[in-house]
Amino acid sequence: MPVKRRRRQDLRLQLLALYLLFVVPIFVVGVLMYTSASARLRADVSAADLSLARAIALETDDMLLKARDAVAEFAQMPAVVAASPRGMERAFSAGAAARQDVNLFYRLSPEGIMLYHYPSGPGSTVGKDFSFRDYFVTARDTGRHVFSKGRISPTTGRPVVTSVMPVEKAGGFAGVVAANLELQKLTETVRRISLDRANGEAVMIIDSAGQLIAHSHSDELLQNIVDTVPGVHTVLSGGEGSFTATDSAGVEYLYSYTPVPSAGWGVIVQRPTRQAFASLDSFQRGLVLALAIFGLGAIFFWVVLSNRLINPLEKLTRFGLTVSEDPDEFETGRRSVQSIAHRADQMGELTRVLLRAEEDIRRRILELTTLNKTSRAVVSTLDTETVISNILDEVQRLLGVRQCALMVVNEEMQKLELRASRGMSADHRFELDLADTDQDIPVFKAIHTNQPVQVPDINAVDGPLPVLSLARPEGCRSALIVPLAAPHISPAVLVIYRADVHQFSTQEIDLATSFANHAAVALEHATLFSLTDAELQKQVRSLSALNRVGHSVSQSLEVGDVLNNAMDAVFEIMPADACWIYLQRETEDFLRLRAQRGLPAELTEQLRDQLIEYGQGVAGRVATTGEPMLLDLLTLQPTYWPDDPMIAAANWQSFATVPLLAKDEIIGVLGMAAKTGPAFSEADVSLLQALGDQIAIAVVNARLYRRSGEIATLEERNRMAREIHDTLAQGFTGILVQLRAAERLSLKRPEQAVQSLQEAQELARQSLQEARRSVLNLRPTVLENTALDQAIARQVARFQAESGVAAEFALEGYPSPLSPEFEKYLYRITQEALTNVARHAQARRVQVTLLYEHDAVQLTISDDGIGLNGRVGNGSPAELRRLADGSNGHFGLLGIHERVSLMGGQVLFDSPPSGGTTIKVRIPV
Repeated sequence: MPVKRRRRQDLRLQLLALYLLFVVPIFVVGVLMYTSASARLRADVSAADLSLARAIALETDDMLLKARDAVAEFAQMPAVVAASPRGMERAFSAGAAARQDVNLFYRLSPEGIMLYHYPSGPGSTVGKDFSFRDYFVTARDTGRHVFSKGRISPTTGRPVVTSVMPVEKAGGFAGVVAANLELQKLTETVRRISLDRANGEAVMIIDSAGQLIAHSHSDELLQNIVDTVPGVHTVLSGGEGSFTATDSAGVEYLYSYTPVPSAGWGVIVQRPTRQAFASLDSFQRGLVLALAIFGLGAIFFWVVLSNRLINPLEKLTRFGLTVSEDPDEFETGRRSVQSIAHRADQMGELTRVLLRAEEDIRRRILELTTLNKTSRAVVSTLDTETVISNILDEVQRLLGVRQCALMVVNEEMQKLELRASRGMSADHRFELDLADTDQDIPVFKAIHTNQPVQVPDINAVDGPLPVLSLARPEGCRSALIVPLAAPHISPAVLVIYRADVHQFSTQEIDLATSFANHAAVALEHATLFSLTDAELQKQVRSLSALNRVGHSVSQSLEVGDVLNNAMDAVFEIMPADACWIYLQRETEDFLRLRAQRGLPAELTEQLRDQLIEYGQGVAGRVATTGEPMLLDLLTLQPTYWPDDPMIAAANWQSFATVPLLAKDEIIGVLGMAAKTGPAFSEADVSLLQALGDQIAIAVVNARLYRRSGEIATLEERNRMAREIHDTLAQGFTGILVQLRAAERLSLKRPEQAVQSLQEAQELARQSLQEARRSVLNLRPTVLENTALDQAIARQVARFQAESGVAAEFALEGYPSPLSPEFEKYLYRITQEALTNVARHAQARRVQVTLLYEHDAVQLTISDDGIGLNGRVGNGSPAELRRLADGSNGHFGLLGIHERVSLMGGQVLFDSPPSGGTTIKVRIPV
């Protein structure tokens, strides 16, 4: 097995993968939680310090704004503007009382000389020059309020910040008024709100120059920390935020800073990160400890899982793989799992079950090997008798018995028959009638329950044993009866005999049952093969017959020949006693019988004159629905079909009718019936429908052929018209010209008139010959749109009107369509005969009869004239040709004879001495 595939199938690797899928996400979640919590805690601590810085900045900014407002108010007081000592004392004393954070108010002249300060002690600086102070210069130059840098006041000797406001008098600079803010007070305030000064926490307020003007530690006031504390430049530039940085001693601090906007100062909160993030460090240590404990527990769980489950499973797997391998390897594997079998848990139970299953498997493999060899011999052929023989031979070899038999139920005869046996005498034969036998005997019990039945001692069984008792004379004492069951075979049993009293073991019964199942399948295969082969041969015969039918019905283009061939074909391949075809003429909307085989004569005569309307009887129903119809004894009752004489005329056992379909149009129906034998099946109807399709195509082709003949005749008529125009018309024109010339010359030049008459006579003779040549091939236009009987009737009526001779026409039988050539010939024969009557017969009465028979058409023309007086003789072509060349010119009789010959018929010319003439023409159809 490939390495990759083996790894995919390794349970240890699969469990390890699943275990890691459980453990690794926990570690990942722990790391993600630490990362998220660390960022959140850092943000919370930084936000808290920044909030503290903001609060101090707001407090400081409020203090500075109040100081600015105070000096701004003083700068507007008249006493202060006028620099009145008494007035300034009152004003400054009131301000000192209101502002505890201000330790000195004073007034400088425009030159920077101290004019007055309050309080006036302990030391006085009145009269001193302070023009060098930067806040004085800035206030004088800008004319706006100014906060000075932190410094030590020379008057009070304490660190202060001065709020300075310019004083204007008469629109000019009149000095400044100022108030010193006590930085020590601000430092004390900062010290009160500082969190933990002992651990390095500090709150710092710096002025615009970077000097400490307030600090948690008062001894660091007025120190410049621009270069020692990070973030000073940022906060003095108006920035705000938090960051961590390490000082020169390597201690990391968290700095949070925010500006004091009114003075350009800044507030910085400093805290060691180990103190600021102490809770974060505790969380980190706890998480690491939890993950470590979880990891150790996971490893411990995996080790226990491997030792208690995975390793035993691997041993069991290796043992299972060696079951069918080398015996030495198998024993080694068996010893390796014996220790597991002693465990009391589920793994021990599984091992014990596996060891028992191994024993059963090895025993079963031995049985199946033997059974496989036996079954291979049974299924080696598809011949039923050979399969049965092999079954009995292999039973003897497989079970070590001498006698056995195969019994099969004959379902048609309802008998249990002995099909074959081994070890029995030649006289061992029997048949058991199922209707007269107790159904509780062992053989029937095995068949009905489909379970093996054993008889340990045949002699000890009470009651009759119709089958087994016959085996007693053969020396049989015990028997095992095993059913053979399969969907496509008759119920059967395999009877295994022993010569001693024997209780068949479960193993023997299972082995016999398994073999019986294989034998039943082999017997079923042989049976299905024989049935399939027979069905295939039947299909081949049907297709061959259908092919012959197609060839037969297409041999002729005459409808009559097609139908006769079709009847022969149906009788050839179908199990029928009678068959028939109804057709619909193209100009009609009903059906009539056109061909049949096997119908009674009286029924045939009845059906020939019957017109089947759509929906009438079975044929009309099929023609209406276009669906085949199959009738059996139940549906062939005359009461169901009162309008169908074909059903009532004979005791049919089976009756089938299919439509004749051509190009999705129904042109008729094809039917067949049988008086004996099995009823027609759906397969027979399908085959009959296939025949009907062939017949329909052949009929349509014949009709198309007839139409093509009509078209050819029309074209020929047009050709003849042109020929007449070019020959006869020209001849008649020449005759007229010559006659007119003779008329003019008859009196003046008789000899020339005679010559003109001779030339006219010659032209007339030539034209007559040309007319005789052309008229034989010309089809009357009246037949193009009129049936033959109607055309002859009109011809007879026209003859009577033109000649004055009484003439009658009679039609007998049902008219059937003839080929265009036959209809043309019969019409011309009638026309020629009437012309002869008018020219030669001197008759007073003429009778024309057209008779349609089953297989022929007869045309008779009779007159009561002077007759032929024996001039026809025997009616041979020579006699008729002699008459045609004679002075009377009986060319018409010769033409009649020639036309009848072309149609393959017969003509009779009868003219008795008493007078009258009868011409009978009979044409087969």
